[in-house]
Amino acid sequence: MILAEPHIDTLDDLEKFVVAKDDWQLHEIAEATIVLKGKPLSLDRYKLMHPLYDRTAQKALFKTARQATKSTTLANIMALRCFFKGYYNSLYVAPLEQQVYRFSSLYIKPLLKNSYIFRLKTDSDSVKSVLVKSWTNGSTMFFGYCQNGVDRIRSISCDEINWDEVQDILWDHMPIVEECMGASDHKIQRFCGTPKSLENTMEHLWLQTSQNEPVVKCSRCSKHCIPDLDNAFNMIAEKGPQCYHCKRPLSVEDILNVEWVPGDPSREDYFLGYHIPRFLIVQNLTPKNWRNIWEKFTGSNYSKAQFANEVLGLSYDLGGRLITLTELRELCQNDFIDYQKLDKSKYVNICAGVDWGVSGITSFTTIIIIGLKPGGKWDVLYFYRFPHSDTYEQIMEIARLLRAWKVDKVGCDHGVGHTNNNILRRKWCPTQLMKLNEYNYVRANFYLSWNKSSTRYSLNKSMSLNNLFFEMKDKKIIFPKTDKISVVFNDILAEYEEVSEGPFVINKIFRHPPEVPDDFLHALNFAIITSKRMAGMLIVDYKDDELQAPNYNV
Repeated sequence: MILAEPHIDTLDDLEKFVVAKDDWQLHEIAEATIVLKGKPLSLDRYKLMHPLYDRTAQKALFKTARQATKSTTLANIMALRCFFKGYYNSLYVAPLEQQVYRFSSLYIKPLLKNSYIFRLKTDSDSVKSVLVKSWTNGSTMFFGYCQNGVDRIRSISCDEINWDEVQDILWDHMPIVEECMGASDHKIQRFCGTPKSLENTMEHLWLQTSQNEPVVKCSRCSKHCIPDLDNAFNMIAEKGPQCYHCKRPLSVEDILNVEWVPGDPSREDYFLGYHIPRFLIVQNLTPKNWRNIWEKFTGSNYSKAQFANEVLGLSYDLGGRLITLTELRELCQNDFIDYQKLDKSKYVNICAGVDWGVSGITSFTTIIIIGLKPGGKWDVLYFYRFPHSDTYEQIMEIARLLRAWKVDKVGCDHGVGHTNNNILRRKWCPTQLMKLNEYNYVRANFYLSWNKSSTRYSLNKSMSLNNLFFEMKDKKIIFPKTDKISVVFNDILAEYEEVSEGPFVINKIFRHPPEVPDDFLHALNFAIITSKRMAGMLIVDYKDDELQAPNYNV
């Protein structure tokens, strides 16, 4: 046993330990070197965590419940890899700034400070900021957040990416961040988080993995228990976890002897996946901790979906759509017209929305042109999704369409299209720069705000999409009658609302299945916001000369 060895705190002792054990595993190195809360790390009672340290693949997913030692494990693995590999850059990415600061300050900082072996490869010249930590062997740990965009991460060059709270990271951001590994020979990725809905980023990734489940053999009936969605709820009993076959308690020894069984063994060499429920972590089996689990299971303050996510580490269908296909079909009332038949005098303004595509596979550049009628309703006049990914051709065609339809203003996605937007300005409106407005989706306590320094608008994604759906339900947006409309409706129906409840607030987040595009929805949103602004129907936080007072009687 490793704990019988003296704790290793010199490079010579570490070298002797590695040489002496030809079959050493990374979890053994972790036990022999890492100090956690003033004590040597012991993984004796965390057998199910051993493969997370020891097994390597191009990608790995840790789908865990809360309080399942995920953050500690991730911090240990990141530090050990930087320690052993010289000139190795590791990037940690989470959705929110406070999550990054918490992980860096509460997990990485004490780990590097208290584990003497790590201090041997850091010195007074090493960078020790919250967002960057360097090693004397040339390795560096970077930390970044991406909820409101990936611009702050783009310039980092790394060998591995460690995604945390991946269930809350927008799928569209991930390919851009992955380009940080473009020059690396390693290109390792780890995805960590607590699942939410069955359509969430976490579940989409899980279905691509080996889907390893921790299987517990009951010592009483000798049958195996698998804590998947079909059976995990039946393993929760008042006094502790139970066998769902014989209904008798599972012993601590049963839990300690858990074995990983892959759902898809063919993917083990490339994309490992591990599901870790809270009740298989031995420290949660004490009477006090188990009472907390049982109260969540039986109480009224915790929904079944929350229990599945937070305690069982399982995705659960808790997403909802705000509009139906039937309601959308009822909005198809206009004939599909050509721009040559457009009577512009019928409209208060004509605006367009552009959502720039990323991959050309699940994300496509899309344009929508709308007309605001007196009375506050919009006609969808034209829409088009570009099937190809030639950006310059797209820009030239969009500029032509904006001229042909006599568009007053266009709202564009800033996130991946800032360069595209600048070229489009030059091709369409070189002398009237504010005819093109850029929008950056954010999570904030305001609806729409003008950012003078970056000359773009910050738009609350949840609020604006929520309003857009209700405007469609109120029949304020009218679509043309055409067979092509089904593509638009598929994009709209792809978006679902995910609700997460905190102790003081309920958060609503709009998402879409990663494999299904939603570009038409966002192009329509940018067009509607631009039209409202031009008509004075929106209040913007920052007032400039072109903004008008709200006018709700258009």
